[in-house]
Amino acid sequence: MASGSNNSGNDGGGRSGSGSGSGGSGSNRKRKQSVCSFCGKTHREVGPMVEGPRDAYICSNCVDLCHNIIQQEKRKASGLRPLFHKIPLPREITE
Repeated sequence: MASGSNNSGNDGGGRSGSGSGSGGSGSNRKRKQSVCSFCGKTHREVGPMVEGPRDAYICSNCVDLCHNIIQQEKRKASGLRPLFHKIPLPREITE
């Protein structure tokens, strides 16, 4: 009876077969407790996550943070080139 498929809505108390192994949360789903690989928060704390290879996860908060960091780095890199070759003096603008 170890391989029986009892999905009666209980908390999965009698399940000791293969499955996720370390998920002792009492959930009747097969899904493991996903944790963001960057901030360490669970999906219960931050909501849905994007799953990557080898059980890597990232939450939307970390995606936003990474996006902002990349944008800043792009601005720094483009800041090496001047926006204007010569900035006109105010007198030159009004003339």
